[in-house]
Amino acid sequence: MGRSCQLCLRLDRDITMARAVYPYTGWVANAVRAHKYAEEWDRGADLAARMAPIVREFGSLDAIVPVPLHPQKARRRGFNQAELLARGISKSLGLPVLPLLARSRETRPQVGLGREERLANVRDAFALDPARVPAPGGRFLLVDDVRTTGATLSACAKVLTTTGPAAIYVATFALDIPESMLRPWLDELALA
Repeated sequence: MGRSCQLCLRLDRDITMARAVYPYTGWVANAVRAHKYAEEWDRGADLAARMAPIVREFGSLDAIVPVPLHPQKARRRGFNQAELLARGISKSLGLPVLPLLARSRETRPQVGLGREERLANVRDAFALDPARVPAPGGRFLLVDDVRTTGATLSACAKVLTTTGPAAIYVATFALDIPESMLRPWLDELALA
């Protein structure tokens, strides 16, 4: 695969580090949309395989935590794309997948919302699954397909911090970023 795009950003104080494999553009955006909306579920294994190398860079982890869908949305869609990615990474790296989080309320889609709208949309939308509360000191990896503003991942991390973790990392297949930030990243890929 060559050198992957590994944009590192600190999203907020609850997240130790966040990485994405690719910018959300071109074939990457098409692959994510096909996986998520065109029922190309098998595509998840390839996306997860491309994510595994950046996950290794986080060092020792205790569990992979997929960003949850609301149960009604999961029924409508038939799957949770973040969970499929988490299971693929788990298979590659031998880490357990722990669905520690649950959607406590259904939210409207984040697509098309601005940063403040996204933050408000996911505020208090996640909770710990009471049947799966981990011991303090865990090192968790939150997984999702695309990171835009980081609102969803930050909301999930906020809930995970109540368990007293040692670290919370984030891995996404793609990062949707403004053109001004995208150009240097694409230039770096061209040199790889």
